[in-house]
Amino acid sequence: MAQQRPTPLEYAFSAADDHARLPRRAGYGTIGRTFRASSNNFVINVGNCRMFHHFHVTITDSGSHEPAPGFLAKRIVSNLMAREAATFNCRGGFDGMVNLYIPHDLGLSMHSHKTEYEVTLKKVGLIDVPFLIAMVLKGQVPLGEQGMEAFRNLGMASTVLNVLFQMVGRDLIENREGKTTKNTVFFPPDQPYSLNVPFLELWSGYYQKLKATQNQLLMTVDITYGLVIRAGNLVDVVMAVFGLRDVRALNAPPRDNEALRLHAKIKRFLQSVFVVCDYGNSRLRKRKKRVGGITTDSARDHQFSDNDGNMMSVEEHYARTYQKQLRYPNSLCAVFGKNQDRVYPLEVLLVTPGQQFKGELPPDVTRAMVDISSNGGPKRRRELISEAKKNLQYDSSDFLRSSSITVASHPLQLAGRFLDRPELYVGNEEKVILPESTQWMLPRKKFFAPMQVHSWAVLTMLPPRDDRDAEQVANRFANDIAERLHNLGLRGDNGAPIPRAIIIRGAQGGNVDGYLAQLREVHRLPRPPAIVFGIMPRPSDQDLIAFKHWGDVAQGVPTQVVQFAKIRSGAKDDYLHNLATKVNLKLGGFNWVLPMRALPGFVPQTNQYRSTLIIGADVSHPPAGNITSPSICGVVASINPQLTRFGADVSIQTGHRRMNDPIPSGIPPERRKQMLLTAWPQIILFYRDGVGEQQYASVTEFELQALMKAIDEVQASHGEPDAPKPMVTFIIVTKHHHQRFFPEESSAADKNGNCKAGAVFETLGHPILFDFYLQSQAAIKGTARPAHYIVTHNENPELDSNKLQQLSYNLCYVYERATKAVSIPAPVYYADLVCRRAKFHWHPDFDMSVTSSAEGRDDPDRALAIMQQRFGRIHPNQQHKMWFV
Repeated sequence: MAQQRPTPLEYAFSAADDHARLPRRAGYGTIGRTFRASSNNFVINVGNCRMFHHFHVTITDSGSHEPAPGFLAKRIVSNLMAREAATFNCRGGFDGMVNLYIPHDLGLSMHSHKTEYEVTLKKVGLIDVPFLIAMVLKGQVPLGEQGMEAFRNLGMASTVLNVLFQMVGRDLIENREGKTTKNTVFFPPDQPYSLNVPFLELWSGYYQKLKATQNQLLMTVDITYGLVIRAGNLVDVVMAVFGLRDVRALNAPPRDNEALRLHAKIKRFLQSVFVVCDYGNSRLRKRKKRVGGITTDSARDHQFSDNDGNMMSVEEHYARTYQKQLRYPNSLCAVFGKNQDRVYPLEVLLVTPGQQFKGELPPDVTRAMVDISSNGGPKRRRELISEAKKNLQYDSSDFLRSSSITVASHPLQLAGRFLDRPELYVGNEEKVILPESTQWMLPRKKFFAPMQVHSWAVLTMLPPRDDRDAEQVANRFANDIAERLHNLGLRGDNGAPIPRAIIIRGAQGGNVDGYLAQLREVHRLPRPPAIVFGIMPRPSDQDLIAFKHWGDVAQGVPTQVVQFAKIRSGAKDDYLHNLATKVNLKLGGFNWVLPMRALPGFVPQTNQYRSTLIIGADVSHPPAGNITSPSICGVVASINPQLTRFGADVSIQTGHRRMNDPIPSGIPPERRKQMLLTAWPQIILFYRDGVGEQQYASVTEFELQALMKAIDEVQASHGEPDAPKPMVTFIIVTKHHHQRFFPEESSAADKNGNCKAGAVFETLGHPILFDFYLQSQAAIKGTARPAHYIVTHNENPELDSNKLQQLSYNLCYVYERATKAVSIPAPVYYADLVCRRAKFHWHPDFDMSVTSSAEGRDDPDRALAIMQQRFGRIHPNQQHKMWFV
């Protein structure tokens, strides 16, 4: 039986209990220069707010008694409240699933029978919304069981008010024939943006969500964008999505492994798509349904039994029943129903409008989205937010009027602080001058710890049209990059100049293992090369995976991809510089450092340094709707006192699980201990990405337990089970939010109109928990998005608001493959890179998409076991190098 998704109310209960266990705010920060800013938040004023009555809603089909589809539930309840206006008196807030909230009692539970659906309302209880208002205004919650109850009430009351505002937006947009994709996102029926992609269009919409902060309730309003599948015939959509030119690619059964992989991808895509039938009198013609899967045979071959027990094919059924000759009888079919027993040819199905695209985006689409969403910069975004707030028409909403709720006309203004930029040092302890743009170059400077290059190679993998220039381009690039590396301090053995590169001429789609075997068989290298560059056009997955798997897993040799288009006519300085920063890291060096006094273990009173371990962790999940592919867990841990070098590991787990061991469970125990022993710590800072608000406490608790277990094992194995434990601080970092800030003073703005880098905001955080927003980067395009930091565990009394904020900002400058401050601390960024590279761990011959699709729905545990078994570990030669940059 499928697991039922928790309702918002259940989330509110669990989150409330969890939040009560988290640390409270450790005061406010004071360092830095203050300035004024505005936000995309509007103050909510609540007058004589009443208690809300909570009803559980059940909607069933009158005939089949099955639950009504989710997309119809909102419309059914809305129609019921309008039809029974005398009973309801005023409309309530419905969350679209099972919860209805009304500011007065209906007297009794009620049952409404309609021709097509039956609606049952069962009273659950009262929700104390006035308590929410009082608690937020006071900003205090008692401890213990009383505090648990207070948080529980806070979560429930927040849910009620959010649902009321969602109803406002939903009514407004759907009355204009727009779309709602989430309870917080609404897309009006405006002209979509064209992306020059035949199956996609970009929709602009509104985001709104209630936010409880210190001493006030706020409504966050923002502009959001959604990629939407263009409505049309399903065959045409599938052909466009996968770039197919010949419809015979859809023929079933698949003729070879390549066709099998394609069909697996088509199946995964279709399982997230709603369609209606364009032919016949089936229920699918009246009501949209999500595709359940695909057949392994064609419409011509797929047999079923009719009402008289006669066997016929799908093709024969359409010919006899509807006098329709299928255009593509050899193509696969879509299947529906719990038993996957209703079969339709793709050509009789239509994709319904307004569906979000959930697949992997082509690079051109990603670039176009960034260009469109950033157009006009922060000034334009402020104008669009004001326009969105006006269009949502809160002032004329009967939902809000009946609850005595009003929303301020103008966005909230608040105070922020600019933190000081840290100092950075390169080779010979020379100080780097950091401009306000936070972007710097290293002319006539050397890396802090440059490495040796005893031998190296350049492999070309180019298509025939470019291959004639391969040797000339490779030699020129080799000379250019060798000169740049030399200038930055890298040398050959014993301080000699970097030797000449070995040039190997391959071909696009060729045998990478065979080409690189020449290093041993032809060039007789006594040991593996220090690094191999691979010159490719826009890398195909086939060549890229083969090249990286050879280096990371099979041979333990650092590799670096070089884009042919960037060097064809000679590489530019900034591109060579970018490559050089990565090369030195991959060889085991590092490029610049923070002064020791800027690190968390520095004790100014004694001028001493406590050993510190910084961990960064991330979990990347498959796209929404994909329940068969695994989630990827990446973790990095610092391995030098300067906190600039990181060891890394990666593992896979069941898809969409939020928790992972900080040193993941798939990693051998001896490797866990090794990661800790490389820098046995007195202080541990754990930065964790990718955690939703409902999982703050549970993820923290789970991952801290795993970390403590690893520490206990190490101490016990060294005969010191009672040794002092490190002080651990756990910080969740997220950028998946809609909070924005805009400078109100010209002196606080950068050249694009964003707040200057280093802007920190605290008064817009959680009413109780220890959190803050930090915009550490200077946005190149559009409106800068700050990172949200939530401290969920802190055993170190010295790490107060000032120190944690400055430390987090400092760590944004030691992302050592970019000479600029980045938007999140370097360890978190590195963990994200580790997750992105997971596909390189499988052998190029292993197709994960086929395994996950073929095995995943029938036996997900077996599919995961197969993928884990074939998942290659990082080669031992790479374990203490930054292979992931």
